[in-house]
Amino acid sequence: MKRKSTYLLFGTVMSAFLMSALLPVSSPQMAGKWLWVSYADGNRITKPYQPVVFTRDGKILFNGIKIAGWTYRKGQITLHSEAEPSFNGKFRVKWRGGGHLLVEKNGIRLEFRRWTDDFLLRTLAGVWLYYGDPEVYLKIGDSSMLTEFVLTDYGTGMSVATGIYLPEEKQIVIRNPGGYFTGTYKVEQENEREMTLERNGKTYDLIQDMETAPPPPLYFSREDFSAGGNEARLPWKQISWLDYDTSLIYHYQRLTYIEGLERYRIANEFDRHQRNRNNETFCIARYLFKISGKRMRISENCKGNVMQSHNPFFPMPRPDRFRIVSTDSLYETEDFSLHCTVVEGIHGNKKFRYWMINDRPGVYARIVVQYPGDRDGETYYIRELDYWEPAKSLQSQ
Repeated sequence: MKRKSTYLLFGTVMSAFLMSALLPVSSPQMAGKWLWVSYADGNRITKPYQPVVFTRDGKILFNGIKIAGWTYRKGQITLHSEAEPSFNGKFRVKWRGGGHLLVEKNGIRLEFRRWTDDFLLRTLAGVWLYYGDPEVYLKIGDSSMLTEFVLTDYGTGMSVATGIYLPEEKQIVIRNPGGYFTGTYKVEQENEREMTLERNGKTYDLIQDMETAPPPPLYFSREDFSAGGNEARLPWKQISWLDYDTSLIYHYQRLTYIEGLERYRIANEFDRHQRNRNNETFCIARYLFKISGKRMRISENCKGNVMQSHNPFFPMPRPDRFRIVSTDSLYETEDFSLHCTVVEGIHGNKKFRYWMINDRPGVYARIVVQYPGDRDGETYYIRELDYWEPAKSLQSQ
């Protein structure tokens, strides 16, 4: 009876040994998720920066797809792959500190790093704005996904990309073929709101774009207005404010809603309204500033014979249809309080709301213009009076 049990135990051990010889031999150190850093074949080096998984049953998976098989025995890993012939054969395994792994054979070298969540983009998560030409938004998430929005005069281009953050090197690797930002960039951050990317000797200064609350929508439509407005109740009968010899300074914002980005793009400008006494014209000079302060564009629009204008909305165009909401609405700022007539209306495809200062013909305290959604999304123009001063003091600035 004892001999029979001994034979049975021996047979069980031999069966286990034979089965293990037939199955892939995995290494606890080798199995798991890795970041594939580089692939060198002689002098040709590529850097995939892609996550791969070495499964315990002898597969190498990329995005869930098997790209090779592997077995490990006595410091060597045997790879076999139908997709890449150079992966076939026995490779020497070199372990390095910090979870670094080198696999080498006859000039072919694969480098891996043990995967940690520090490779995710969460360190740089947020919406980053590059004020260049073109303007570019980078919407970086907590994972390895990011979205790029390139804004030009012809519209917005959007692309979905992937990325890896390398904490040891302080680099971000962006895979975005055909995108504006693609490749490996050195990352420097002065603070949580400013970031500089550097690649091939060129630097890109980005700021974190904070979400801007949109202005209240103008819900009315053309059908809400009668064909004629009540001009008798408008505050301005004659545009004579130019006799004041005054320059007006307006803060001007253009807000365009960007689909997908789910926020508003903001362009900041200021307007200077001033009379030219030499030729009796009225000029509006617009100064467009980028937030970075590196670019400024100036445009000027002048109207002649303004003293003969009979448009009660001058210098804005006469609307197609309008209605008077209030004739004595108090508009308050930190510097002054103004009694205004509030007017809503339609002009072409635009909706507007005006705050017309009752005792200052031609001077608006606030203007809101809403354009319908186009390929870039709905757009608002908001102009607010900052102050007025004698023209001479402004010209000396």
